[in-house]
Amino acid sequence: MTFSNIPLIFALYLFTTKLKKMNKIELKSVKFSEWNSQETCCFQANVFFNGKKVGYCKNDGMGGCTYCYCIGDRELYGQMESYCKTLPYNDNYLEKSSVESVVDELFNSWLKDYYRKKREKDFSKGVCIGTENFYNVIEVLVGGKRTKIEALLS
Repeated sequence: MTFSNIPLIFALYLFTTKLKKMNKIELKSVKFSEWNSQETCCFQANVFFNGKKVGYCKNDGMGGCTYCYCIGDRELYGQMESYCKTLPYNDNYLEKSSVESVVDELFNSWLKDYYRKKREKDFSKGVCIGTENFYNVIEVLVGGKRTKIEALLS
């Protein structure tokens, strides 16, 4: 190992440590509007802390920030805010960790998983040509009917 790799290794350690610690905070009932997303992703989701619903968050997709709102137990929401401030600093944001920055990271993780599942589904339909996120699916017709790749291989 050379010393030039140390900053990268340290950054990966901080990122994976933060993701492990963020498991106290979850996003559920995520609604993502790809067609309405302009400069940022348009979404809304419920925010859970220690398994209890404490609020919801949304981003209008117009380039603004993500907003988080408390629903119900303000004390638990305050604990979540305090907890977020203890998480390691992230270079993607100008300020220290906050509920909004943690929600953004959780949503980005959800979005990567969403696109991964979409790709897997599309790969079974036909040949995908393009890049990881921007591609066209060329479907295979056998006898005038769409045929899945698995059927061709078996």
